[in-house]
Amino acid sequence: MRILVVDDTQLMRSILVEWLTAFGHQIVLACDGAEGLEVVNTQSQPFDMVIADWEMPKVTGPELCWAIRARGDSHYPYILVITASEQVEKYTEALDSGADDLLRKPLSRAMLWARLRAGERFLGMQRELVRLATTDGLTGTLNRRHFLCLAAEAVARSGSHDMPLTVLMLDIDKFKRINDSHGHDVGDRALVAFVSACRGVVGEVGVLGRLGGEEFAVLLPGVFPGAALTLAEKVRRAVAALSLPLRDDEALGFTVSIGIGALAQGEGDIAPALKRADIGLYRAKQAGRNRIRYERA
Repeated sequence: MRILVVDDTQLMRSILVEWLTAFGHQIVLACDGAEGLEVVNTQSQPFDMVIADWEMPKVTGPELCWAIRARGDSHYPYILVITASEQVEKYTEALDSGADDLLRKPLSRAMLWARLRAGERFLGMQRELVRLATTDGLTGTLNRRHFLCLAAEAVARSGSHDMPLTVLMLDIDKFKRINDSHGHDVGDRALVAFVSACRGVVGEVGVLGRLGGEEFAVLLPGVFPGAALTLAEKVRRAVAALSLPLRDDEALGFTVSIGIGALAQGEGDIAPALKRADIGLYRAKQAGRNRIRYERA
């Protein structure tokens, strides 16, 4: 795990670094609560866990907890607060402040190990729940809800930085015929193969989501329509080259139709761009399928 250690005493920092490093974790240090908060606010890579002393100058451990939780980050850090106090009120105050657990001094190496393992289990379950809530179970792409959430964030960034934003709408041609002729299991294989082909082209340039059935969308932040057209053509060719082996030495091939829409100046919602991409997709289908159409604003 990537762990932020926040403590104002050199001895405690040294002990924690020695133990945590021996446990195989990556450590970042802060010498007090204020510095710890600054590190959290400025680091581009989030922390899996924060271990903070209770009594620190400027910003205490509980205050640091409040500040971290107030950020509302989608990446949830597990927070351990350390205190020498044996008062029950300290435990409840720590939890109320947003901490997940409390460690008492003097620290035990074995107890720290056990608490770390508990934290890892919690984070594993929490991230699995997030994955289930945000991804499509069959293809592993973003589900419709999460795709639209990320699209809204991309629209906000596009407006604030005056950057282009283009979206592709993709629909597998005659997908119902695949299901009717070969069964839904083959249809599922086709969807998985289609997503793999798309990812091979889009890579980290775009965000792929399944909107429903055989309909997908790709969000392309910072990409102008001309470049999106080139990318869409690569996707179309990659899908057309697919060949799924079936029984009796048969193979299944299929194609995709693609519509392109771009966010127009002054638009604060992804819906108009998606609508234009959907119109482009309809035009591609009407023109004979296995085609790309760009619908201008």
